[in-house]
Amino acid sequence: MAPSYRYYFRQAAAATCAITLASDYFRSPEVLELFSIWALAVHFVYFQLPGKSRALAYSHACSFVGAGVGVALYCHLFMWKPTIETDRMELWDVSFSTVVVRAALVHFAPVVFHALDVSFNQQHLIAAYQAKPRKLMYLWAFMSFGALGLVYNVVFPENEESTNIPGIDSRDFLYRSRVVTLLSTLVSFGILWSLVLRRAYPPRRSRSRSQ
Repeated sequence: MAPSYRYYFRQAAAATCAITLASDYFRSPEVLELFSIWALAVHFVYFQLPGKSRALAYSHACSFVGAGVGVALYCHLFMWKPTIETDRMELWDVSFSTVVVRAALVHFAPVVFHALDVSFNQQHLIAAYQAKPRKLMYLWAFMSFGALGLVYNVVFPENEESTNIPGIDSRDFLYRSRVVTLLSTLVSFGILWSLVLRRAYPPRRSRSRSQ
């Protein structure tokens, strides 16, 4: 059977993530120290997986929640450091339009990709989740992206996205970032539950009494 438009969409999303990662790395290898790049790598891993992969549900849950958290963290950073993109423009010696397009691809495109992915592949995703234990997937969906953030903070305790923020101490900024992460995780998990999880794991009906 010929590949469907769903296949081509996932390949296009994966290619977009891969090209963005590669261009960022060749422009400045230091971008590997940015958590947003780690998150983009998670999105790439999910969208390049074949539809029959056993890791699909695990990767989807982490990437889906991570897409929502990524937007929230970027907005939080931009609120305290509105010059973030102009600073990168000067650091990387590129045009302003380049850094704006890059910011859109890194921080906002994954949300669009996931919205389209659920629209195109909802039933397939539901079936992928149903093949996994309910409690495990609920726990994984809520905690996996946060666990990635903890690993990142251990590897890079000081980075561009948490230091040299005007008007606020780095510890206070990190604390607020964690609050934003928790709240956005709750919202993203709620959306995932509404679209996929509650359909994959409907409430167990009590057994009818024998007549």
